[in-house]
Amino acid sequence: MISQSYAIFAFNVLATQLKKQKVQLPLSKFTAIDPDTESGLDVTKKYPLFVTWNIFDERYNDYILRGCIGTFSAKKPLEKEIESYALTAAFNDHRFNPITLKELPRLECGITILSNFEEAKDAMDWELGTHGIILSLPYHGQQLSATFLPDVAVEQEWTKEETLIQLAGKAGAPIKDVSKIVESATLTRYQGSKTKASYSDYEDTLKLVQKTDSQSE
Repeated sequence: MISQSYAIFAFNVLATQLKKQKVQLPLSKFTAIDPDTESGLDVTKKYPLFVTWNIFDERYNDYILRGCIGTFSAKKPLEKEIESYALTAAFNDHRFNPITLKELPRLECGITILSNFEEAKDAMDWELGTHGIILSLPYHGQQLSATFLPDVAVEQEWTKEETLIQLAGKAGAPIKDVSKIVESATLTRYQGSKTKASYSDYEDTLKLVQKTDSQSE
């Protein structure tokens, strides 16, 4: 389990941008008051990660995807990558319109830190709920690829076969015969540690940060 403060920090990054505020709080402000900060991560180091924004939808009485973007090859330290992808996932996921200020109170943020990348023996060599997967396959003269994070298939209640079909479609290859995917695709599997926070979690933590700052003045 990684520190919830990472998701809280992502909320602060997004809220600062949407509210056009001039001062954004550093990650250290949130890790300092998080009882689960001992995550084993050095925030000055680089980690592959994804930022996921979900939004509460009253039609389903549940959260649905609002944006998700990340990187498998981090170029900046953890704090800077969270900051960058919090905004990229909110504003530049081509599947969705940019997130607006009005939507902010209904959001949930997830941060997934990725590790243990390994080439699978074949496209079925992975475990539901344990592995995220990167599928690469040829289609009409192109080499296409896409990924699902470890929790996606479980949340959608897909089998492994259904997951591969959905992932091939996400990559741009609408193949419905899973045997054809297995025959032609290569797969990389990986694991992930995830934390998440709601907007109310962010507001509560922000109040604690502000209270701590006022007491130290």
